[in-house]
Amino acid sequence: MNTYFGNLLPYLSSYYQATRNEIHWYVEPLWIISVFNIVSPLSMVTCTLMEKWLGLRQTICLGGALSALSILASYMAIREPVALVLTYGFINALGTGLLFSLCTKVVLQAASTRKGLAYGVMTSFQSVGSLVNIGLAFAVINPKNTDPDLSIGNTNYFSDPELIRNVPYYFVAIGVLTVASSSVGFLLVQLVAGNLSFWNKNTIENSASKISNQTKDVVFEQGQSQETIFLNTVKSLSTNDDSTVKNRTFYHTADTTHVTQEIKGNNSNGAFSASNEHPESSTASDVDKSGPERDLTPCEALTTHRFWLILLASLFLSHTFYVLTNLYKQYGLLRIANDQVLVITGILSTVTLIATRPLAGVFSDKFGVKMTMVLTCAVSSVFMALMVVTLNLYPPLYIVMTIVEFSCSSTYFLISSLLVNELIGTTHYPSVIGLVYTARVVSSLLDPLIVEAMVETVGWDWVFVSGIVSGIISVFCSLCLPESKTK
Repeated sequence: MNTYFGNLLPYLSSYYQATRNEIHWYVEPLWIISVFNIVSPLSMVTCTLMEKWLGLRQTICLGGALSALSILASYMAIREPVALVLTYGFINALGTGLLFSLCTKVVLQAASTRKGLAYGVMTSFQSVGSLVNIGLAFAVINPKNTDPDLSIGNTNYFSDPELIRNVPYYFVAIGVLTVASSSVGFLLVQLVAGNLSFWNKNTIENSASKISNQTKDVVFEQGQSQETIFLNTVKSLSTNDDSTVKNRTFYHTADTTHVTQEIKGNNSNGAFSASNEHPESSTASDVDKSGPERDLTPCEALTTHRFWLILLASLFLSHTFYVLTNLYKQYGLLRIANDQVLVITGILSTVTLIATRPLAGVFSDKFGVKMTMVLTCAVSSVFMALMVVTLNLYPPLYIVMTIVEFSCSSTYFLISSLLVNELIGTTHYPSVIGLVYTARVVSSLLDPLIVEAMVETVGWDWVFVSGIVSGIISVFCSLCLPESKTK
């Protein structure tokens, strides 16, 4: 939603400007995306509990149903801004948070080596959805390419009556499309139900005979199931060369205990031994110095410096991303009075994400997630500065700068997710990434107030300057992160 809401915002603002006398309680449409960004991380935090309570498939289906039904309900709710915030912002975020975190967890668990590429490909399909949303909004709401012809204060609005009448029908169109895509998703989830667990019972049993000789000297903690024992061992043998792997730690989501296995490939008998480790024996400072030897729980992650550095970088990047994705069109309308041109800008920006997100994943696999994060923040600040310069000096070039800036700043979600996976772990990923994304809660609460105040006092240019400064601060936060152990 973040990558296409900026295209929809001028239409919603114009709709509420035209129907202001019929509204009982007016709130700025920017609060829709703010509430969405507040609720979706909270939904991610509760995702692990929901998964344990309902199961993986059922939770995914619940998320899709909430998202689809909330969009359809927005057709009626649009008459009151507060109601639209509730349906399109709040309820939609509940479903999206569940879907995003669980799908990401499944992808990262499936990709044993090329996690960056796998996650980049997954998020590129989000860009396809944004592309459809942007094109559909223009086709339904402004098919005649009507120009904004009403200027109030520092903001331009559309006043064409036909355009205003078309705004609610956007939610019908996108709602029907969401229901259709969700139905296909439900069907696929049911078809592959037996494969959602990557190491199912059959895989474990088939591998038992192969590894029985190698596991005879392994000592496991009391209370672990036979399935968990084989799960950890099978994963060890499938992802590593028996003659070279040392000190590998594996965990099962359902277990709070862990096993540290030391494989000694040079031994004459080829056996390996394992020793028990206790989570409480490693302090937060030890983890920050050497990297986690095991997946951290959310509570343990909160005691590490790396978590707070990721959170702080996400906080400032959230502001940069908020300014870009939600305001690029309204900012551009000050100098480019052509809705179609700015819609095409949004479409091209989204198209580039389909390619740049997988490329960012490949780059992080090759050069490290930390390096990718630093470059993302730095380049994002540079091109947002060029957006301000070009709009004032040569507006056509603003389109190019916007497209490039989208490619840079929109990969920050991908990079922050990979940072959590590399520096915190995958086992409790949905909850931990939800905690990281709570930075967006703070940003989303403050940004509408900051933007409104800055537009009225110092103007639109300084709104984007604040995004530049936030990007620079994120660079320094990223530089302070430790190097991950895997690249």
